[in-house]
Amino acid sequence: MKLTIGSPTPTVLFSLAAGQTVAPGAYIVKVAGTSGSLTENLSFTVTVVNYLVIAKGNAFSPSTLTVTTGSKVYWLNLDSPGGQDPEVHNVIITSLNFHSSDISPIPNSGSVSYTFSTAGTYSYFCAYHAGMKATVTVTAG
Repeated sequence: MKLTIGSPTPTVLFSLAAGQTVAPGAYIVKVAGTSGSLTENLSFTVTVVNYLVIAKGNAFSPSTLTVTTGSKVYWLNLDSPGGQDPEVHNVIITSLNFHSSDISPIPNSGSVSYTFSTAGTYSYFCAYHAGMKATVTVTAG
């Protein structure tokens, strides 16, 4: 996380982590930075989720995931655009007729999600990158 304060623009790096006891949901984080008489305030929303798949390096991680019925899985693109490849990804689950919107790369990384309501094993892939495949196994909850 980068916080820019004033001019010239110094950078303050910090990390934010949620313990395993934090319930899934949206949380507003407020940050105040002070330098001399200048104070800058920033607030943003952090979403805590149970199941997160990262798209990076033309791979999904983890490549296999097991969840229970009713679970929502999120996919987040942490690639950086570069060269000829814009590093946009998507999630296609053919057996569920699910075709996500494009997930943009960082710094404007987006996410998509899907709630699995039926037990089974679901293979998925990115339509833009051959070989970018993974599996979600859904067990009865």
